[in-house]
Amino acid sequence: MLILRKIQYFLIYCFVFFGPLGTLLTPSFMPYAFRFYHFFLLLTPLLFFRLKTDQWKTVLTFVPFLAYCLISAYFTHNKEVDRDAYPLFRAFLFVSQCLFMFGAAFCLEEKARGRLIRLYLAGFLISLIMGYTFYLGYYSGKISFATLQKYSVETQMGWGLLRFSPGTYPNEYGNVSSFVLAILLIAFAKKPRFLLFVFASLTFIALLLTTTRAAYLSFLVTVIYLCMTSRSARKVVIQFSVVCLLFLFILKYYSIDFFTIFINGVKAISLNYGSTGVRFTEWIKGAVELNGNVFFGNGFGANILTHNIYLELLYELGIVGIVVLVVTLVYFFSQTRLRRLSPITIVGLIHVFLFAGSNHNMHHHLTWFTLLLLSNFLFQKDEASAFSNRSPLSLPA
Repeated sequence: MLILRKIQYFLIYCFVFFGPLGTLLTPSFMPYAFRFYHFFLLLTPLLFFRLKTDQWKTVLTFVPFLAYCLISAYFTHNKEVDRDAYPLFRAFLFVSQCLFMFGAAFCLEEKARGRLIRLYLAGFLISLIMGYTFYLGYYSGKISFATLQKYSVETQMGWGLLRFSPGTYPNEYGNVSSFVLAILLIAFAKKPRFLLFVFASLTFIALLLTTTRAAYLSFLVTVIYLCMTSRSARKVVIQFSVVCLLFLFILKYYSIDFFTIFINGVKAISLNYGSTGVRFTEWIKGAVELNGNVFFGNGFGANILTHNIYLELLYELGIVGIVVLVVTLVYFFSQTRLRRLSPITIVGLIHVFLFAGSNHNMHHHLTWFTLLLLSNFLFQKDEASAFSNRSPLSLPA
């Protein structure tokens, strides 16, 4: 029993730690978008040993919806879809991450959440260091663009700059950077430390360099939430904002004008041109296709370019799939206790649900990490241990 518990915890810790590293450690023979943490999903059955009856009941609640997705993906596989769709692979990945998330949530005790946050930050810090190494190497002429492509899902230029994206693609890394920055501000508000400030500053610069508007929006909403709910966090946000503005003005003096870059990015928003125009076109295209498949949808994985998870689920699964999903979620939350969520969990949910409105994060590690924190919080019966902190980063998740 003790050995099994240690194996389960080790598996969960690896999932959390390696998640932010994305493809940085992925062997070259694997598909370019295969994240290293995907390997640990293969061991998901180990998390389901010795589950209780009510825990199995929760898992079985989601089986109809997961089965619907797999069946839908099977029929999509035989259709003509986007070359990067891989509907069956996406469906199996979706099911695997969902089951892993539930298994991990059942295994973990509340006191382990602080360690999860620290491991996540440690993994992100390594990716951050690698990102700056790549970035400085590229602009110093020592690392080629082709080399950068080997260590990311998609290497891009945006608004005249190389977009910061070690181990993934810029939009995903931007959202993760915003999430991490919010955690660091929460931690700094509890106990100010110089290293935390340095970590937060480097993360803020990385967030800027991703040039991801969706991540900027998530961070703005998160800052508003923190300012409205915590006086200490509000004070830290104000102080950090002043320092960041001074830094940006210094960069502007040296001809790195982020203000102009950001304004140009806002001006680039158009329903006819650029990424916004592409999204709008795909929304219309998906709606037209759905018109002929309104009940069962266009098929799981058929509309991966929609860049809106809510519309994508509707287009791909149809009315029947959406009804199954809604009924499943309503029943699931009716079986859990209503509890006050902690700041980090809420911050994670802000980033997941806002980002889903303009991007595709169904398979992102941050999505499932946030749902892991949420599920573990909902499943626990004892709240007392959630408020015992050993360090500024061992906050209740």
